[in-house]
Amino acid sequence: MKTKLMMAVSAGALLLASPAFAAECADDLMAYNNEIMADNNYRARIDTGMRSQIRQLRNSANILQQAGQEEACQEVVAAIREMVENPERSADKTVTYETWQTTEVERLKGAKSLQEVSGQLRAEDIIGSDIRNYQNEELGEIEDLLIETKEGKTSYAIISHGGFLGLGDKQIAVPLDKLKVTEDNEVFVLKATEEQLEGAPSFERSSQDHFMDETWLQTNKKYFDTVD
Repeated sequence: MKTKLMMAVSAGALLLASPAFAAECADDLMAYNNEIMADNNYRARIDTGMRSQIRQLRNSANILQQAGQEEACQEVVAAIREMVENPERSADKTVTYETWQTTEVERLKGAKSLQEVSGQLRAEDIIGSDIRNYQNEELGEIEDLLIETKEGKTSYAIISHGGFLGLGDKQIAVPLDKLKVTEDNEVFVLKATEEQLEGAPSFERSSQDHFMDETWLQTNKKYFDTVD
């Protein structure tokens, strides 16, 4: 039997493994996710620290939704909206999207492979991080890690591909050796377009069967070899 070690999962990843969002609160959260993705000025204003806080609130909304606390969930969604739209919370209120985009693209170009990173990367430094491509397009969020303990086997970053708030119903297993990370260890970079990631093999959040299926693993590996 194959031996696999699932690393410790952040609270966000555990919560998002629960059933898909439902009811009005979830619909409102998805609608706001789409609103953020449609307005590049939002992205320019939200720094890494705020992203982390917003995603923690998203996880809280998930807990409340699953517990049937619709009103409390709506209050959390309202808090997320206030954080994003309140200019006093912005890291730099004067930055334009064009300036931010240029700066981010240059930062992403300097990303290094994980083997080149000096020091250590903890699971908590990786889980919850953004994955973007070299054009600074949002590809997803790292929700979990699967570390293969057998020599020669591939380890994976399990990512959601669902916009800024990571609300997609499906997950994608990206081989860790396909990822690079920025010098500040804040953003992981994958050489792929949004369309290529959408076409990648995927699986339901609640399923781990694929990682015991060698045929699926080989198909997944070959796919990401083609987008490298």
